[in-house]
Amino acid sequence: MRASHARRHYRSLFARPPAKRPIEVKSGASGRLRSLHVFVREKSVALGVRVSSAPLSLDEVQTTIPGGQKRRFRLLSVPFYLAGELPRLIGEAA
Repeated sequence: MRASHARRHYRSLFARPPAKRPIEVKSGASGRLRSLHVFVREKSVALGVRVSSAPLSLDEVQTTIPGGQKRRFRLLSVPFYLAGELPRLIGEAA
């Protein structure tokens, strides 16, 4: 089995009123975040969350929506060891 197939990618919603936030969990520090980008495009959210081995960061990124337009959103990267702090970190980033 190839390494790319061995990785498990999870997508969930962190539902905390008033907004739902897309969260994608990656086994490594990098990845394409396809499902997170789809959610951002379809729901027009301003903040997405990646949980991985990457360091804590908040970056502005963009995705392309149908028609070629660019949509900017903030990506909060949270390392695994801080996953228990997601509600606080999302609240501070929002």
